[in-house]
Amino acid sequence: GSAIRTIRVKNDAENFEGSYNVHDTVPGAVFTYTQTITADNTENNHVHFNRFGDYANNTGIYAIKQGNGTLQIPSQTAVDIGTGTGCNVSTHQFSSTSFTSTSNGFVLVYIDQITSSGCTATTTGTATYTRQ
Repeated sequence: GSAIRTIRVKNDAENFEGSYNVHDTVPGAVFTYTQTITADNTENNHVHFNRFGDYANNTGIYAIKQGNGTLQIPSQTAVDIGTGTGCNVSTHQFSSTSFTSTSNGFVLVYIDQITSSGCTATTTGTATYTRQ
């Protein structure tokens, strides 16, 4: 005889998966966009943002679910993100500074540091994620 067995490996951060409406405030500007968060297929407690900060080509940013149920974006670099020319396409370094859970999502405060040669700036963003 033979048998088929299906094994499902659970990512402990999968409760963050889904589509969110994002209200992202940075000094002097407010952005609203849709963000999809997916659980990592190989790394437990990791989730990925499909377009963090609403920058084009910014698909590699991830967060780690901490033991207390919060998300943290460890310091990581996104190369050549954005659209247009000059400093509109640049390298950024992201990290989070705080996380607050809400009734239908969360608020993530993060640092966005542009590190491209000749195009340097650092700003703090406050992104409110509301589950769709």
